[in-house]
Amino acid sequence: MTASRIGRQPTLSTTQAILALALAYAISGKLSVMLALPPGFASPFFPPAGIALAAVLARGRPMLLGVALGSFILNTLQYSQNLANWSLSALCVVTLVCAGSALQAWIGSMLFRRWLRPGLDTGRDVLLMLMLVPLVCLISCSIAIPGFYLTGIMPPDSLLISWLNWWIGDSIGVLLAAPLTWVLIGEPRRLWWRRRWLLPIPLALSSTVFIAIYLMVGRWEVEQQAQLTRLGLASLAQLPHHSWHSWLTLAGGLLLSGLLGAFLLLLSGQRMQLERVMIERTRTLREREARLSAILDNAADAILTIDHQGVLLSANGAAGRLFGYQMHAMPGLPLTTLLSLDAAGGMTMLEHLGARQQPEQELAGRHANGSDFPLSLTVSRVNASKESFFICTVRDLSEQHRAREQIHQLAHQDPLTGLANRFTLNLQLEELIAAARTTSGEVALMFIDLDHFKKINDSLGHHTGDRLLIEASARLKALLPSNAVIARLGSDEFIVALPDIVDTMLKAIAHDIVTVMRDPFQIDNQRVLSGASIGIARFPFDGDDADTLLRNADAAALAAKLQGRGRFQFFTAELNAAAQERLLMENRIWLALERGEFELYLQPQYKLTNREMVGAEVLLRWHHPELGSIPPDYFIPIAEESGLILPLGEWVLESALRILADWQARGLQPLRLAVNLSARQCHSGTVLTCLDRLVTETRVDLRWLEIEITETAAMQDPEQTRELLQQLRQRGIRVAIDDFGTGYSSLNYLKLFEIDRIKIDRSFVKDIENDENDAVIASATIALGHTLGLEVIAEGVETEAQCVFLNHELCDEGQGYLFGKPMSIAQFEHLLQNTGATQFA
Repeated sequence: MTASRIGRQPTLSTTQAILALALAYAISGKLSVMLALPPGFASPFFPPAGIALAAVLARGRPMLLGVALGSFILNTLQYSQNLANWSLSALCVVTLVCAGSALQAWIGSMLFRRWLRPGLDTGRDVLLMLMLVPLVCLISCSIAIPGFYLTGIMPPDSLLISWLNWWIGDSIGVLLAAPLTWVLIGEPRRLWWRRRWLLPIPLALSSTVFIAIYLMVGRWEVEQQAQLTRLGLASLAQLPHHSWHSWLTLAGGLLLSGLLGAFLLLLSGQRMQLERVMIERTRTLREREARLSAILDNAADAILTIDHQGVLLSANGAAGRLFGYQMHAMPGLPLTTLLSLDAAGGMTMLEHLGARQQPEQELAGRHANGSDFPLSLTVSRVNASKESFFICTVRDLSEQHRAREQIHQLAHQDPLTGLANRFTLNLQLEELIAAARTTSGEVALMFIDLDHFKKINDSLGHHTGDRLLIEASARLKALLPSNAVIARLGSDEFIVALPDIVDTMLKAIAHDIVTVMRDPFQIDNQRVLSGASIGIARFPFDGDDADTLLRNADAAALAAKLQGRGRFQFFTAELNAAAQERLLMENRIWLALERGEFELYLQPQYKLTNREMVGAEVLLRWHHPELGSIPPDYFIPIAEESGLILPLGEWVLESALRILADWQARGLQPLRLAVNLSARQCHSGTVLTCLDRLVTETRVDLRWLEIEITETAAMQDPEQTRELLQQLRQRGIRVAIDDFGTGYSSLNYLKLFEIDRIKIDRSFVKDIENDENDAVIASATIALGHTLGLEVIAEGVETEAQCVFLNHELCDEGQGYLFGKPMSIAQFEHLLQNTGATQFA
């Protein structure tokens, strides 16, 4: 503590409190001494001890000064009358008594503060107080009485009785005066102030009664002694003020008053506790009620309370919004007003649901405007003490029904044309085949492929392509009989299934379809010419199940295209031989993987600004020992359709990584290697696992690997593609969209994909010098890529004019025969050495 703080004068309020305490101490002490019994100097009731302890406990240690001052005044006035000469020894005795009083108040306050609650409102606190008070009151008498003896004020034969008298007087004084003092200044203020009528009046009345009895007994004893004196049986000098009998009566009575005060403390404390508990529980109940009300009013579901007569007792805000009523207008409404059922049926249903025999019930709700809507009803039965009722939770199913219808439509219909999709086609086709088996009938299947659709889609845009598909489906529905099953299988592929139809009628229908599809389509004020190539397969002649019929009809449609388009073709044994050839080719692909007949070629990629080689695209080549070189355009579609593209693609990826690992080990300058992923690989879910395994084996720096995904493959499942691209980018692999501009709605989804570059399809580059549309598309694609922060590479660059145009349009890179044809690994490494490839630093 700093010197300034030690010397700081007490504030006015503290000074006033000290003076008031000193005055109360001196006055109450003077009054209590009047009850003292000679030859002792102590009173059987000494309130200053209680006032002192209570004040120090309530106001802190500064009040010790008031205790010492009040004790000094009291003892100076009291003992100076008994001292023959006021000397230093007398001053020491008074000082010792003051110190004992202050020390007793200080130690008592510390013990009370440590062991008791300030409010003394529990049985434990009151019991501890009754135990602590006699112990604490041993302090003052044990200090003062020896001082009196040492100074000769008190003879030895009076020590024990005076010490006992002093101790009892202080103890009773604390029991009686301390609670009364706390009523005035105790903390917590609210608790003690509420005891102002319960404590003071009974204690004051009880103490007054016992003191009055004590005085009356004393007066009676004096009168008795006076009478004995007149009779000559006693002298006047033997007359005491009071006898020990009256003293014990007073002490016992005041002790009972103190115990009465302790009981009142306990009683009032328990009362306060009960009040606090009641207040707290009331507050908790109100909070719960408010919380429950808020929850009900803000609940998403409607909650109704229904009595056993089917009348609405209450409803929350959601119920009013759901049924279109004001909340205050809903109580009293019959249940039949809200639900489309009769009264008897409604109560039976509530009883049934309330018994939990059924978790919920779907039925029709009735809006205030008279319209019906679907809802779900859950019922709980509540049995109260005097009544029982039903709590109904109502949920609007309108959105759920709309979503269910939409999901059903998406699952069974093509979203663009409204025709059946592949799933619905398979179901209906199986039904037609099953019925034909039963009746020995026939089912004809037409595979319709629109001619020139890709070119129309690429040149006129996807919007025009979509409109063409919608118009083509409308023509089919208008032309075909009502029992025909019409479905859209792929981008430009339609399927028609016709039950029980003769060949002549089948040919007529096929001819009409070819004719009607040949007529120009009027789309957005422009004439669009297309056509149709049709393949026909029949059950049971060309296949015994739906998959076989579809496959054979597809083969027949392909034959119709190869014959010049705009015609129809029945499936034949020769076409079946072609299908067998495809199956044989699948087996050859398996053997080629086992025998190592595949080889990787690399086609270099260059910057257009300085003609610097920056990478290469990995291309797959097949050298068959008997058939020679097999074009990728022939075997890759077969591998894709059969699923062999998965092990074949894994082999390509592994080989490319081992090339990079070899270059890295030999210290060659690494170049970017671009590896294509097929549509099946993209959506198989095994690419990332394969990549992680190969990286662990080869220790290749993945920043030199680029994965190319065709736009068509990416758009088969955009969300899955986006997740795959994110995982690739997180591994440090670059990502490119191949054949950009040929897929469906690429611009809508391009912003969702995390990619590094886009590759302009060769179809837009081939005629870029002569076709204004191709030039515009290429320029727009380059600008779009740069706007999105992507690099742009053009495929199929074969002439210098194409290169100049692309460079002028700020295309970043090019790939094509102008820069180099696909070449073997050895040829590519030789090219690297001739172009000055540098070593690793």
